[in-house]
Amino acid sequence: MAKKDEEEIAAIIASHLQQAVGDQDDELTARRADNLARYQGEFYGDEINGQSKVMDRSALEQVEQAMPSLVRAFLSTENIGIFEPNSPDQEEQAAQATDYVNHVLMQDSDGFRIVLDWLRSSLITGTAVCKLWWEENVETHDEVYSGLSEGELQQLITDDDVEVLEHTAFGATETELLEANDAMVAALQDQQVEVTHEVKIRHTVRKPRLKWEALPPEEFLVNKMARSLDENDHTFTFAAHRQLRTVQSLIDDGYDEDLVMQAN
Repeated sequence: MAKKDEEEIAAIIASHLQQAVGDQDDELTARRADNLARYQGEFYGDEINGQSKVMDRSALEQVEQAMPSLVRAFLSTENIGIFEPNSPDQEEQAAQATDYVNHVLMQDSDGFRIVLDWLRSSLITGTAVCKLWWEENVETHDEVYSGLSEGELQQLITDDDVEVLEHTAFGATETELLEANDAMVAALQDQQVEVTHEVKIRHTVRKPRLKWEALPPEEFLVNKMARSLDENDHTFTFAAHRQLRTVQSLIDDGYDEDLVMQAN
């Protein structure tokens, strides 16, 4: 199969978006919006000016009445999920996986709030979706080192995450620290000179982590024929998370500013 170019891929994605369940103009989206309006107690839109209006909060009362039992079902135990070993030699590995997943989902993330949003969304709109993704946060720090030997310098700057910003070599005698030219003169005069280095570097620290979040139902799209989100299910061909973003937030995430402004 011939490799598709970017325009062909964009056309395919656009076609899937237009035909997906959850698109802005389909029946499901309208029903979700109406359910949310009932939960929030909004008026129906057929009110007459000058006459009494009734605010119905029964949907909110029913949802909040069901929430405690759902929360107990999902969050009453110590672990939100447990990995079971298939053999005795996997017991330690299963225990570590259980501890790690529960730490990531509930402690490293705002797990309790995410689960509440997830459950409440299912009751209000009939759709509840959580997204998990791998995120790499990048931090940079400028650092200055002095008095380094040649070996120490090489050990420092051979790190792929280190960028050299400034570098100065010195010659050190028993009594003083010399600039490079003075060190050469001292060496020619048979003085014992030891080369030292001062360097300013930019150290990039990458902190990858697993993240998860409950998605607003209107941001989740899936093809109409899908029976599940299993990649092995032949009826499932497309799913997407689509959200409104500001221009600045896209630029801050590293997208090319010119491309972002063209699409704006």
